Amino acid sequence: MPRKQMPAIARDEAVALYRGGRSMSSLARKYGVSAGRLTRRFREWGEPVRDHAAAQRARRGMTLAEWRRRVDLPP
Repeated sequence: MPRKQMPAIARDEAVALYRGGRSMSSLARKYGVSAGRLTRRFREWGEPVRDHAAAQRARRGMTLAEWRRRVDLPP
């Protein structure tokens, strides 16, 4: 069975939305692909992908520096 082609994704739009705080899962739903496939595409583009902790902070609207101040960690 032939492999399904990944739909064309507007790179600039996807990256802007992700940097703006959208999750990889929500973007994957928007573009009709799995989060894993979209993550691979971001890595192919050379875009950094948030780890789980960074994703949690983004969900709460905090930067790493803000989170460190909140939990009283050194910068």
